[in-house]
Amino acid sequence: MLFTIGEGAFGMGIGCLAEATYPVDLTTLSTPYTYCAKLPFRGREIPVLQLAHLFGFAEGRPHPGQRVLVIHSGDIWVGFLVDQVLEVVEVSPQEIVPMPEMLTLLDPRFFRGLVRRDSNIIILLDPLPLAALDEVSYFYSFRDEGGSAG
Repeated sequence: MLFTIGEGAFGMGIGCLAEATYPVDLTTLSTPYTYCAKLPFRGREIPVLQLAHLFGFAEGRPHPGQRVLVIHSGDIWVGFLVDQVLEVVEVSPQEIVPMPEMLTLLDPRFFRGLVRRDSNIIILLDPLPLAALDEVSYFYSFRDEGGSAG
C-alpha cells in the first residue's frame, strides 16, 4: 500500500493491515510520547503513531485525506496516521533496494528499503518494528493496569 506522510512517499505490505479508516475521534495522549494518540476502533482503544511527527515532518492541520492504517499482529493492534492513501501496488522483492545508512536517524529496523515507481522513490516501512515501539508498549501496559492511556 502506498501513502504519503508530509512530502514523502511511503509504502508497506498489507499482510498485517486490518483496515484503513478515518481518524474520527483521534485523541492526542498526555504521555511522554508526544507522537502517540488513541483511537476508538471496533470496541477497543488502540494506540496510533502520528508518523509525520515521529519522522520529523512538519505537522499540518487534520484534513479529509488523512487515514489511520490499522495493523494487527498477535494481541497487538496499532494505527499509523498517514496523510493520504494512494493505492495498492505489487512490489517484487527484486525491486527493493536497501536503505542508505545515513538517510534517517531513526532505527533502521523501521524500514524495509526503497523502491522506485515512475519518477518517485518510495520508502518502504516495516510495520512490526514500529508496532513494537516503547510508545505502544506504554499504551498497552498503562491500559492493562486499569488506567486510561490518555
